Amino acid sequence: EMARSSACFRRLASVSAASAAAVALSRRSFAGCDSSQLPPAPDGTSLLWSRGDLSVVRDSKGQRIVLGQDGKPFQGTLPAGVGAAYSSRAAWQEGWDGRERTKPSVRRNIVLVRHGEYHMDKQHEEYGKLTDRGHAQAGHVAMRLRLMHEQGGLPAQTVIHSDMPRAVQTFEAVRAHLAPSIQDACDPDLAEGRPCVPEPSRTARKWPAQQLVADGQRIERAFCRHIHRASEESNEEECIVVVCHANVIRYMVCRALQLPPEAWLRMSLPHCSITTICVHPNGRVSLRGFGDSGHLDPSMTTR
Repeated sequence: EMARSSACFRRLASVSAASAAAVALSRRSFAGCDSSQLPPAPDGTSLLWSRGDLSVVRDSKGQRIVLGQDGKPFQGTLPAGVGAAYSSRAAWQEGWDGRERTKPSVRRNIVLVRHGEYHMDKQHEEYGKLTDRGHAQAGHVAMRLRLMHEQGGLPAQTVIHSDMPRAVQTFEAVRAHLAPSIQDACDPDLAEGRPCVPEPSRTARKWPAQQLVADGQRIERAFCRHIHRASEESNEEECIVVVCHANVIRYMVCRALQLPPEAWLRMSLPHCSITTICVHPNGRVSLRGFGDSGHLDPSMTTR
């Protein structure tokens, strides 16, 4: 597993100079975060999200509070990502991606694809891998992406995928239908997980805090790495295809639109559906499609 993850990061780092810069920015933003050191939370509050040095809790009145490492309300200037996600203000935050001083001339399109149906029974010998229907779904979404690439005005430059088997198998189907010149990379941070405590939820309060923090840090890193304005050096619209998982996609949609991140579980995505986020040069964000599964027959549509 460690060897595979290391190989994935090496491939990811070679995608482009812009992507490498995004990775570096993301790593600097989360430097020093230790998921084993949870800041204390005041009595009567429940943890929503934490990255180690900052935490967000909900009090008994339902209000969100950002806490510092000492467990007291944070008084300083919040980092761009945290401020955009957890500010009590409804106004749009221009610097949500930390690139408000850049001047790109083109849009960046992120096409998020959920993997196909997979074996969920842990006793099954193919547990975690695609079912026959999942393979068929992957073939259909691959053909849809090829049409989007050739005719739909969204020519992908890069395909990125999580390292979980169901995502890798879906990526392989997609890759086979796209031009050899398109780059590809694996990003382990895109693996499935719980990005933050959802609201409402009956069981999430029982989730292990350590795992919640680890998942939240990892998925937030992936968001920072892939969802942002285009590079100033780009002369053509940027477009990446990201093959990953439902929780990751739902969280990224909430974060990109600056909606409450804890709303992620209120949405549902079919297997091999397509969700498209467009980041404009001025940093404004449009959700151009969510959970599009029109390329699948009703009999092929599963969740």
